[in-house]
Amino acid sequence: MKNLSSIWFFIIIVILGILIGNVISELMLLIPLNILTKIFSTGFPISLHTATFDMKVFQFDFGFTLNANLGTVFGIFLGIYLYRWMSR
Repeated sequence: MKNLSSIWFFIIIVILGILIGNVISELMLLIPLNILTKIFSTGFPISLHTATFDMKVFQFDFGFTLNANLGTVFGIFLGIYLYRWMSR
């Protein structure tokens, strides 16, 4: 059971790191420098296309898109570092 809760804790910490990284990236876009704007606004989408399950009574649509940029990558590494630091 400890192993399962550890995995969920890791996922939550990494997601929080991604959110913090995106906030930092958005704050960096407020600085009126051209190079910083290009670096932090350039991103790439990672997506799983929408899958539809139609059961005639109700319908499910599942999809996932992550718009990653430099702040997101920074947040992932920050989350992994925080997880390792907290799990000592």
